Amino acid sequence: MRNSGGVRVTRNAYGLRYEITARIAADIARIAASDRDANVRYAAAMALTDRALLETLSRTAADEAVRAIALARLSEPARPRAEDPPVDMAGEARAAMVPRLDMARVAMLSRHDPSPVVRLATVARLEDQRLLADVAAYDAAPPVRLAAIEKLTDASALTALASQSLVASVRQAAIGKLTDRFVLLGIALTAAEPTDRRAATTRLTDSSDLMRVAVSDPDRAVRLTALQRITDAEALARVARTARHPDARSYATARLADPKALEEIARVEEDFDVARTALQRLTDPEALAAVAEAARLPAARALAAKILVASADPATAATLLRSAAPDVRIFALQRSSDAAVRTKTAESDPDPRVRLAAVSGAIDQAVLSRIALADSDAAVRQAAVVHVRDQRVLATVAELDKIEPVRWQATGLVRDQDALKRIARRDPIAGIRLTAVAWITDEAFLAEIASKDPSDVVRKYAAGRREDLLRVPRAH
Repeated sequence: MRNSGGVRVTRNAYGLRYEITARIAADIARIAASDRDANVRYAAAMALTDRALLETLSRTAADEAVRAIALARLSEPARPRAEDPPVDMAGEARAAMVPRLDMARVAMLSRHDPSPVVRLATVARLEDQRLLADVAAYDAAPPVRLAAIEKLTDASALTALASQSLVASVRQAAIGKLTDRFVLLGIALTAAEPTDRRAATTRLTDSSDLMRVAVSDPDRAVRLTALQRITDAEALARVARTARHPDARSYATARLADPKALEEIARVEEDFDVARTALQRLTDPEALAAVAEAARLPAARALAAKILVASADPATAATLLRSAAPDVRIFALQRSSDAAVRTKTAESDPDPRVRLAAVSGAIDQAVLSRIALADSDAAVRQAAVVHVRDQRVLATVAELDKIEPVRWQATGLVRDQDALKRIARRDPIAGIRLTAVAWITDEAFLAEIASKDPSDVVRKYAAGRREDLLRVPRAH
């Protein structure tokens, strides 16, 4: 290698690279005329811009190729004005001569000619893989680089370009010519740019390789490109179970047909969109029942139950009232018109959500009263209170229930004045006392509350209600 006398020669993966580092025109002309290395002489002739020195070289240089280069440089037109379109007539003329040149000159011009038109013409004649790799790696004109890649067949050169080039179009053109499965997989898994990973993924065909990309790539477009190319059902199932990103799991699930795989995904999935995708493809009643009973997500259990009951015929729907899954019993209740079944469920179902669903329908008043007084779940008692018409039951609940919302609900329905007075005096919650006061008609009692209640709000409300009653004319 060399780095002296105004010349730098370096080696890379594609061969030798020649640079003229001299800055004085006379030194460059001397190198072009007398350097011992022909490639250095050619590079210097290409780098020379002084027209007088080029004229001298064209007449006196011992190397015929150097004289030809100097003549070509002299034939280049003067730089056009800024408003003129760029014209490379000299380049076009030299390009037309390329098919008649010997390969040594073609090689020299491919590296050093200033015109991309000429360099592109030389690529058409080049077969040397090192030269083609050098052009593909270093040429300043993208069309020349891409043309060189089209002719490259050397796998190591293509791999180096695909992984190391700083130009995206070069990397992707090289990727497009790679055939080695493991090289492509390495790029698909590790390239910094998503467009490179996606380009490599489109070249992969093995489902296990594509699965690795789909499971882990951080870019959605790359993940979906991999998924679209997977044809193996087992690989899709593994993506649906293990991919980091929900969109990949959902897309893979949408392509599955195996009931067991779909059931497992719906049961264990932590993202509802993925679980829903699995359930929308699941038609097996036993699988749906298993998901409704044991899915990790409550929403998935409910959706499985809804699909199961909706798809059942009336006779089967009736049997689902005995399902082990509470969500199934709830949806089965909604389809049932049997009042006796609803009544029995409201009193005896072990799950409060099912009892709550049963209470919301029309059932026997005696049963409603028992539920309002004794059900273990406050929400169920509160729902029953809404439908109870027995004033004694409502008063008992309003005075004795331990849960504030239940007492409040019942108090709003009580009309017995004695019960309302007891509530207004005794309940510890100001809002419940105020609700009782709203239905009291005894002016003297209201005066007592207006003066003695610990809550300023209740006192003011009682006083205002008493005034309202006093303004109402009494019937004689």
